[in-house]
Amino acid sequence: MSTGFVISMKYVLYGSPKQVYEALTDSGAIEQWSNSKGTLEAKKEGDFNWFDGWASGTVVAVDKNKSLQFTWKASNWGKKTKESMVN
Repeated sequence: MSTGFVISMKYVLYGSPKQVYEALTDSGAIEQWSNSKGTLEAKKEGDFNWFDGWASGTVVAVDKNKSLQFTWKASNWGKKTKESMVN
């Protein structure tokens, strides 16, 4: 029988909600802060792809300039590793 555990992290991004939203959804802004290609399709079930494809997932919920929720998983993680949720 397999057991699992959950890790919860909190990371503070300094800026207005609009600035943070744009930094996470605008491909030019993503490239500027990450020094790599990235996109986040800001709509429910939109595609998420950052760090030149190393991290990818799906947008779960979006409220423009207010909140964003998406899953992500690194391309080199094993099949048994579940996606992480970002709220």
